[in-house]
Parts: sequence; structure tokens; C-alpha cells
Amino acid sequence: MSEKGILLAWLEEALAKTADKLCKLKGALEAFDGTFFLYSFRALDNWLGDKVPEPFKSEIRNTLGEIYFEKDYDKAIARGTDLIDNALNITGINDVSEKLIFKGMITTVVGFLAVANINA
Repeated sequence: MSEKGILLAWLEEALAKTADKLCKLKGALEAFDGTFFLYSFRALDNWLGDKVPEPFKSEIRNTLGEIYFEKDYDKAIARGTDLIDNALNITGINDVSEKLIFKGMITTVVGFLAVANINA
């Protein structure tokens, strides 16, 4: 059986734990927010990730694992930006602006993975 989406289950769990630690709710809601984050990550990943074709899905999955374990965040940002820039083209936006948008998105994801790594 193959994974749905892009994120492997262990990475979904690590991201959900991080979101739970960063988002502190009051009262009874705090008991359920970790589960909410986990299922939210899974649902979003399964919905969006299944739309990503191979070989990009495997490359993204491998890159996310490398980011998490190797902790070379600058290299990860460059690799992720290039990967998305080669896979996608936004109509009506010049190449320089497009690459900056992708770099911003990847930097956010890598930053979140870095926090997940610190809190693991």
C-alpha cells in the first residue's frame, strides 16, 4: 500500500506535535487540538498531495525527509525552490517573481520543519 499524499505518517505526526506545542488553547480545547492538527495535516496532505504527479511526489517526499534528518536548511530551501520552480509555471508572472514566491513558500515549510526538529 502506498502513502496517500506526500507526507509520510511520521512526518505528519511530528508536524502535528509541533503545531500542538505552538498553539496553546484554554480549557478542554487543549486536550483535542493535537488530534485536530494531525487529522488536518493528513486531510490537507491527502487532498493536495494526491494531485502532485510522479516523479515530483517522490522527490518532494525525499527532500522533506532529508530536511528533517540532515538539518541543512539553506540547502533544503535551494533544492525545494528549484524543484517547485522546475515543476510549476505561474501564468502571467515573470520567472524572477515566480521563483521568489516559491522560495518564500519553501522557506516557510523548512522553517516549520526546523521547529518540529527542535521540538522532537
